[in-house]
Amino acid sequence: MRAFIAVGLPDRIKLDLERIQDSVPGARWVDSENMHLTLKFIGDLTSLEAEDLGYELTRIDMPSFDLSLTSAGQFSNGAGVKLLWMGLSPHAPLIDLQQQVERACRRARCQIDHQAFKPHITLARFSFPPDLDRTRSYLERHGRMDCESFRTSGFSLFSSQLRPSGPVCRNEADFPFSDAGIGETSFFNDRREGWP
Repeated sequence: MRAFIAVGLPDRIKLDLERIQDSVPGARWVDSENMHLTLKFIGDLTSLEAEDLGYELTRIDMPSFDLSLTSAGQFSNGAGVKLLWMGLSPHAPLIDLQQQVERACRRARCQIDHQAFKPHITLARFSFPPDLDRTRSYLERHGRMDCESFRTSGFSLFSSQLRPSGPVCRNEADFPFSDAGIGETSFFNDRREGWP
């Protein structure tokens, strides 16, 4: 199983991000169902490793906290732009959660990537570098997101299948914080049915 750990997004945030997926020829826009905030990419996991990791992740608990989108950005390599993303404010609780997740991965002896954490939601990928003027124009137009913050009350373990159209993600396990009832992230929707 190709796996990663991420925070899910509420539907209203996905809708806001869907609305800005336009005007860059060659972009393979990420389907809203696959939008998330990656905390740590792991790679291939055996079932035994997944079980060990799941145990370590259940030990993480902290108060629910707010997240807010900032502005669009890009990742590039020597050939040009490879990815467009929407950034999130690196608030202390988010950094703390990411560090706890990384420590849990190490305790479970997972092979993890060692890239510095840059909180973002992937919007589009490119097989070939896009036109630079169109990309600059896109980033200027979406230099600031005017949407409300959202509250997250946990995180999830996802699997990812690589397909020509892009990765397809599936939620494998949820790890809610102990105060999860006040959260807004997608995997708490069913949990809140019948609440006042």
